[in-house]
Amino acid sequence: MFGNQSSRSEKVTDFEFIRIHLSGMRSQCEYEINRRGPKTEILHYSILYRGGEEVKELENSASCDTDVVLNILNEYGFISWDGFKGPHPKWVKDGTMFRLEASVNGGRIIKASGSENFPKHFKDFLQWMNSTLRSNPSE
Repeated sequence: MFGNQSSRSEKVTDFEFIRIHLSGMRSQCEYEINRRGPKTEILHYSILYRGGEEVKELENSASCDTDVVLNILNEYGFISWDGFKGPHPKWVKDGTMFRLEASVNGGRIIKASGSENFPKHFKDFLQWMNSTLRSNPSE
């Protein structure tokens, strides 16, 4: 439930991609973070249904230094999220579900999921991504 306890001090030294899928009662979205050498692109998609098919529609994107992303991942203990499975709290009637998959440190796959139950600093990470998308939009 609480992720990989042995990796609390382990650091992300490199990453290829990070994908986070969020879904609620009325909306779904996906964030993608892709390393492009010294720069990293952050993409935010809405997931819509048209003609019975799921469609990803790009809402906004941003670019930032890869070193900034690495620092944030380590500040928030990203590797410790590996294996997190957050069951839906019994007293919560609605909420947001998430799925996370990432490739870090030369191909190590990180996976986590939950329903209105998130790893420590997960919401801080979402807030950082949204702030970066607002302040550093791609052209």
